[in-house]
Amino acid sequence: AVFACVGLDWRDHIREQPSVIGGKRMGPHLVGDSRRLFSASGWRAETDIHGLARLLVDAERQRLEAK
Repeated sequence: AVFACVGLDWRDHIREQPSVIGGKRMGPHLVGDSRRLFSASGWRAETDIHGLARLLVDAERQRLEAK
């Protein structure tokens, strides 16, 4: 998601090494489930992963511009 925010294809920059990852793969995507947290605390996420990626990229750009 972060690579997409800056207009890059992650496949051009990331190389997967199965020997480092190890273990059984659990499918193409690992997905968390926040229902238990919500039921215990009432907390609910206000943004999705793409929104979070945009926030991180924008914050880093601001930090770099402030230097």
